[in-house]
Amino acid sequence: MLMREMLHRLQVQGYAQQQTGAVHCTVFARYLRQLVDCLSPLLDVDFDKFAGDSGKVWLQWPEIRSAIVNGAIPSVKIKCVERFLLTLEDAGSCHLGAAYAAIMFVCIMSSLVLVVLASIEEICPTDEEQTKGCFPWVDRVCMMVFSFDYFARLACSPWCRHAVIDREWHLITAVPDLIDNPGVTVGQIMTPPQRFCRFLFKPMNVIDALAIAPFWLSIVSKNWTPFPLAFLRTLRLLRFLRIMKIGKFDSTVAVLGTTLAKSVESIQVLLIYVLLMSLVAGAILNQTERVIQTEPPPAPFDTVPASSWWVFSRILWMRHSSPWSKGYPTTMLSSLVNIVCLVLKNIIWALPFGQIRQIFDQTWKETQKLQEMRRSVELEDAAAMDTLWIESGKAATIDIEVWEVGDPGLLAGDAMVPVPILENKPSVAVVQAKLSGGSMSPWFGSPTLEVEVSWTPTKVKDGHSRGELEIVPLRGRRFVSDKPTQWRCLVKVPVHLFGRDSTQSWSSRNSTSGPAPDWDPNSGGGCFNIAWTRAGGEASSNEPSKSQSDASMEAMLQKVLNVLDKRNCKIDELSKCTASIEQHTASLENAFLAEQS
Repeated sequence: MLMREMLHRLQVQGYAQQQTGAVHCTVFARYLRQLVDCLSPLLDVDFDKFAGDSGKVWLQWPEIRSAIVNGAIPSVKIKCVERFLLTLEDAGSCHLGAAYAAIMFVCIMSSLVLVVLASIEEICPTDEEQTKGCFPWVDRVCMMVFSFDYFARLACSPWCRHAVIDREWHLITAVPDLIDNPGVTVGQIMTPPQRFCRFLFKPMNVIDALAIAPFWLSIVSKNWTPFPLAFLRTLRLLRFLRIMKIGKFDSTVAVLGTTLAKSVESIQVLLIYVLLMSLVAGAILNQTERVIQTEPPPAPFDTVPASSWWVFSRILWMRHSSPWSKGYPTTMLSSLVNIVCLVLKNIIWALPFGQIRQIFDQTWKETQKLQEMRRSVELEDAAAMDTLWIESGKAATIDIEVWEVGDPGLLAGDAMVPVPILENKPSVAVVQAKLSGGSMSPWFGSPTLEVEVSWTPTKVKDGHSRGELEIVPLRGRRFVSDKPTQWRCLVKVPVHLFGRDSTQSWSSRNSTSGPAPDWDPNSGGGCFNIAWTRAGGEASSNEPSKSQSDASMEAMLQKVLNVLDKRNCKIDELSKCTASIEQHTASLENAFLAEQS
């Protein structure tokens, strides 16, 4: 998945072709080396397996994945401390990590419930020391779990490669964005102090530290501080953001975080405009309203800061809830200034919101594309290189019927089986299909049929296909019948695209009896000659047959020979004319010499 995301990032950065997604072999080698260097600079990569053996200059994902499967990149060894930190950080790294995430979820929810119950006097009454005790042992257990989580990750962070823990940092470092991240060091390996500092100042880790800080400060300080520390316990509510990293909320939080990070400049410009407008309008209101104001001191327009605050609170829609924002302008000029501020307020707020919305839409589309990419990579990892068509919705299908052997025979079930007729590479795979629509109706599950599909293509191009398809039934599962019976398969394959004889059928031999029948694979299967062309089994009009092409070639050669014969005759005539001219010229020269003598 990391390689697929790197290829996508190369395409986004403009290093690959936008239409096909192909990247030049030299560019791919450069950034692959940077990606590997973030993990281990001494790791040897066999670049010849990507393009050297086939001689391809432009690489696409199928070639890259095939090279990775064949061992072009050696596996990276993960240390024990990195495995331990991955278990704490990533719930999807292993089953133990998922169990640990579930425990953390229970502790976080319990801590939040305790904060809510502590505010209800009927449930948690105040004792003699003016403190509220509400299930203190639950609070201590949760704080101990949170403390173990934070300090364990803090202790492991200096000794773990950051590329193993943070995939986003790994990709940005290997394929940097020179516009958004001009200071990124290519192929960087962080030192232990850098990893420690990055862990401390990571936003989610800061939230984790603030969540456990009130518990430990109350134990260490006790009554030493001049003010109570009970209010700090409300900071544990921030721990709820940790839940947002689990499941489907992770992508949403990532989109919001990316949108806010890219919108910082827009927000800064908005605040600058608001402050300038407040300052200018406040200075005008101070000069026009200070002389005739009737409010008792402190008046809203007594000073420039007070007037600016009055305008600022109205621009931010907080005039009813903010202090020192009462009063109204009384002069005509002040009223005009107030009207101008109200009009500009809507314009100023509309411009950055539109830009933020555009950034959000772009980030959301990018996230959805990455999720689809992850699903496709998971599908590719679950199947072999030449059997991806089984789960693909673009594959063609054939119809297989299962009949009971007897008099009369009953239709036991029907299945649609995907076949690789549109694939341009040979493929052999065992496909499992569910049967439905027949007499079989087991109590639990559905009856299934396993068949072996073999495809040998001759020519596949532009939706047209020629080749040989073989279907061999192997075994069935959960077959039910009122009496012991045998089964046979009826395979229907569309050998042509059009015509009455476009579908051919083949019936298998009888299987063994019972709920799990088997067919003898040595008895052979159904072979079909596929000819998916524009005119069914006939060749396309644009593709002449061999006899037609030979006849046209002979006719063309005959025309060429005729033309050459005509040219030869004309050349002979010209040569005769030339000889007669030469003789006449020679006779004239002799006569002229005789007259002179």
